[in-house]
Amino acid sequence: MLARQKAEAKEFSAKAATISVAFVAVSAVAPAMFQAYIVVGSAFMEMQFTPLQGLAITCVAFPVADIAMLSAIWAITPEHLKG
Repeated sequence: MLARQKAEAKEFSAKAATISVAFVAVSAVAPAMFQAYIVVGSAFMEMQFTPLQGLAITCVAFPVADIAMLSAIWAITPEHLKG
């Protein structure tokens, strides 16, 4: 049983490394790039983003994506590591 738990922990560690890089991209890089895109797009490309739309996307869509990523990590976590 101990050997199986150790193997599950190693497998989870490998998966978590990949997912953690994706989590950083979703939670930090994507919102920053979106904000830069809104500023540049509205100034040079004549995009029509209202302040409310930008705020809604930043305050709702990106946190929902973060919660989804954290839920995926929690779903693949072995039971013996959760508690």
